[in-house]
Amino acid sequence: MAEYITHPLIKPNTIEARPYQQSMLATAISKNTLCVLPTALGKTALSLMLAAHRLQKFPEFKIIFMAPTKPLVEQHFSFFNKALKIEPEGMAVFTGEIQPEHRLQLWEKIKIGFATPQCVENDLVSSRLNLKNVGLVIFDEAHRCIGDYSYKFIADQYIKNATNPLILGLTASPGGDEDRIKEVCQNLHIEAVEIRKENDPDVRPYVQKIDADWRYVALPEDFKKLQLCLRSSLERRLSTLRELGYWRNDQATKKGLLELRERLQGILSKELQPPREVFIGILMGNIAFKALHALELLETQGTTALSKYFERLINQKSKGAKTFLNDNEVVEAKILLRKLLAENIEHPKIQKSIEIIQNQLNDNPNSKIILFTHFRDTAEKMVNLLSKIDGIRPVRFVGQSDKLNDPGLSQKEQIEILERFRSGNYNVLVASQVAEEGLNIPSVDLVVFYEPVPSEIRTIQRRGRTGRLRPGKAVVLIAKGTRDEAYYWRSFYKEQKMRKILNYLPTELKPQPEQMAITEFAERNQKITIYVDSRELASGIGRELLEYNINIQSTQLEVADYLLSNRIGVERKTVEDFLQSLIDGRLLSQLIELKRNFAKPILIVEGEDLYSHRNIHPNAIRGVIASIAVDLGMPMIWTKDRQETAAFLFSIAKREQEEQKVEIRLRGEKKAMTLAEQQQFIVEGLPGISAELAKRLLEKFETIRKIVNASQEELKEVKGIGESRAKEIETMVTSKYQSEENEN
Repeated sequence: MAEYITHPLIKPNTIEARPYQQSMLATAISKNTLCVLPTALGKTALSLMLAAHRLQKFPEFKIIFMAPTKPLVEQHFSFFNKALKIEPEGMAVFTGEIQPEHRLQLWEKIKIGFATPQCVENDLVSSRLNLKNVGLVIFDEAHRCIGDYSYKFIADQYIKNATNPLILGLTASPGGDEDRIKEVCQNLHIEAVEIRKENDPDVRPYVQKIDADWRYVALPEDFKKLQLCLRSSLERRLSTLRELGYWRNDQATKKGLLELRERLQGILSKELQPPREVFIGILMGNIAFKALHALELLETQGTTALSKYFERLINQKSKGAKTFLNDNEVVEAKILLRKLLAENIEHPKIQKSIEIIQNQLNDNPNSKIILFTHFRDTAEKMVNLLSKIDGIRPVRFVGQSDKLNDPGLSQKEQIEILERFRSGNYNVLVASQVAEEGLNIPSVDLVVFYEPVPSEIRTIQRRGRTGRLRPGKAVVLIAKGTRDEAYYWRSFYKEQKMRKILNYLPTELKPQPEQMAITEFAERNQKITIYVDSRELASGIGRELLEYNINIQSTQLEVADYLLSNRIGVERKTVEDFLQSLIDGRLLSQLIELKRNFAKPILIVEGEDLYSHRNIHPNAIRGVIASIAVDLGMPMIWTKDRQETAAFLFSIAKREQEEQKVEIRLRGEKKAMTLAEQQQFIVEGLPGISAELAKRLLEKFETIRKIVNASQEELKEVKGIGESRAKEIETMVTSKYQSEENEN
């Protein structure tokens, strides 16, 4: 009979007493600890025991529990709510859907807050959350704490500001790279690592057996013909790249082709008249990338996924897409593809997946199954096919997307689907990567990998969805002679390497040096205020500004991304966004609006290699930059990264508010156009009339009516207006109006 934890704050018969958890807890009570524990062995239970200990010992402090996604946050909240003796109002879930003012009130009231790291970061930056009285922070899926992830910023702020800090990191798979594991530990200020593996003596009694199986399938002969066409198209483009001296590898990888494009775009940015070979290389690289992706879809997914990819390319207007689709080999491939679709010949993985799922449900009709697939088109295809079979109740489970043709599922919809899956309304979850991490679906009997994944972390997470409360099965489908085999072995060796690393990873780490407290320099700047548009918080600029210890106010600004004083509004764009807004026409209209509302508007462009990100001719980019500087008279500041952007924002705000004594006040709405601005706006609508020419016309003729009534000869008297432009203006203002319907 199982023994249960007895604690004043833990409900009876809810948390099983397991020796390995008690041992790990003993360390976590006194040190910032990273706990590495296989899936389904009680990481959340361990965190709850530590939370109960801290609440009892330090009742005046709060606890924050973070997880990467809202469904996972809701899951942890539900677990704590069922097992912990605490008033319902003492715990709350924090998401971006809750109004900021309400979140501020909630933080004041609760004892334990459950939130995504993005929500915590935003509330820290906006001064809605004070970490001083937080006695424990729990980081679930701690392996994510690398690079720029929010966990690092939060951990740094916590160690710096809390009076009695303690950190607990939880993960089942820290990764197969020793440097990565060390980075996680450093970023979370870890002092001790507690590791348990499935074969450890104190863990083994609680491990459920997972039968792992690898099923190889052979591609049909008709697939191989289509495969040969795509490979031929790919190799022909690679051959051209080799002749140009741009490609030296035997095989193509997406990463290598992307790096090639960046390198060639970089050459374009440095030379006013780059060699013709550079443009050819960029085009060949783009086509090779498309051929490689098409080949991957055929080999690992099937004809439906490939057909939908071709449809998307047809709707694209890029030269690379058109050239690729007009390739002789690709034209032949499309003919073969139509034949396969007409004859209903699909990838053998599809039928194999159906057979595996049917057999499982025949053996145990109450089974719950997860079918993982990397591509959404395949998920949709599998749901459609499975739903036609008696006894199978499938549902697609994917993440959110900004694509109009497939927006995916909101986090609320994800939570609803998981609940219906748990309750048995659905028995097959056809899932993308969003279901790999942390979700507690305790009764999954079978996990099917539609394709292997090259990541050891993702492989462990996929496999860990089964075998939680009872034995389970995991089946990996592998197409012979394709990248499936390479991905499988890559993941296998990485997982083996991770296990070796964990065997000799030190359990005691040197304490992280305490971060410098608020400096005198920062203290002098507490009166400086910067308003940040709430949509800009995701950029990470806010967290950098926080280092200057200034007052940051987050709100939705009508104009500008940052308000530094009453006269200075700043629009910030990354290099990628600068180019995209140039393409879709947003850029100049945004900057004109900025100029209308602020006496001193500023544009900041953040990032490097402006000319290497998009396939836009450098002269077109230079022309826009010249127009911003000359026509709008707007200064542009170029920054390398967000740290430099924040440094500029702080310097300007400090100069304005401290040295120039210019006050800062939040404007509620856009500035109304003056009469002169309205007149200029109307005149700029005439053909070929820039802002400067509009001013000259108004100065010459004084009223819009006189401009409209002016003859060609009179118009030509204005500097910058020649015969052709004068004729266009006269034609516009004298021509009879015709609607588009009448014209057609």
